[in-house]
Amino acid sequence: RNFTGSNITYAYPANVKLSDTITMMAAKRTRRAAASLSMALIGLSCFSSSSSPHAAMVDAADPKRFLGTNNRKFWSLRGGSLIDTATKIDFDDNLGSLALYGVGVRKKGPIKVYSVGMYSDESAKSSTASLPKNKSALTTLRKSLKSSKTTSFLLKMNFKVGAEKMADAIAESVDPRTSDKGAVESLKKLIMNGVSAKGAATPGTILQFDCLSDGSVKVSVDGKAVGSASGLSEPFCDVFLDDNGVSPAFRESVVENCCGVASTSSSSATSTATHSSSSHNPIHIIGSLFYHKLKLPKLPYKYNALQPIISEKTLRAHHLKHNAKYIETVNQIV
Repeated sequence: RNFTGSNITYAYPANVKLSDTITMMAAKRTRRAAASLSMALIGLSCFSSSSSPHAAMVDAADPKRFLGTNNRKFWSLRGGSLIDTATKIDFDDNLGSLALYGVGVRKKGPIKVYSVGMYSDESAKSSTASLPKNKSALTTLRKSLKSSKTTSFLLKMNFKVGAEKMADAIAESVDPRTSDKGAVESLKKLIMNGVSAKGAATPGTILQFDCLSDGSVKVSVDGKAVGSASGLSEPFCDVFLDDNGVSPAFRESVVENCCGVASTSSSSATSTATHSSSSHNPIHIIGSLFYHKLKLPKLPYKYNALQPIISEKTLRAHHLKHNAKYIETVNQIV
């Protein structure tokens, strides 16, 4: 499938919906392309008169309008996969049957050690859906998670850390939150054994901690189960969710994604009912979108899907660096 815009022809695989991506405009750094891209980034999707359900095009008469599909927004403000803007590490929207709650970076001084993402069942989210976005919402969420069958934390490494140091760091975070020092030592050994098997926790390594309803924490490294430590489920959750959590960015992300959902859903329903009369009005569209920060979504196809027209390296740069920076700038302005 070919798409022509700004005097450049782009070739796309037949299974790629042009309406699902904004990268097609990033390759041409002209004022006209930038304007179209900016409008796409902030979610100003207007509607095409084409009969094709996947039609997408740039309006030649008005380069500042970006025409999308009839029933889709380019930008998901809530739900879906998330990318930690500090490390550019992405997290899928689901882990098995568990939903993604939030992501954040764990720093040690200036070093961005890893990004963490938390997954649990949807029922816990309902307890905070109508709450305002503040710290008290996390207290409610922590109580709700106690009844969840499984709450999982994925730690995706961004910086190389030795097995012993990684085990010590996590154990030291859990230790003041429990009186069971034997369980903390068991957790430390599990982490050390799992990471030692590959030499070190190198960038790309994934440590998974499943906090189970029986109180135990199951440890896995790169998908390989290592073992379980009993009695640490709640203390481990508190490492990231209590007032002294190790990642403030993660706490903020959880609040942003889990609170105020009910009111937003109600607003969305009202917006849908009046959509036909205001879909082309930028003021109405902006007003309905900017209640929450924009997030960089995961592309609906792999980074090498557009080769050889656009290389994987180029697409990664545009998506993870340029587009991420645009979003960061828009969030700062708004």
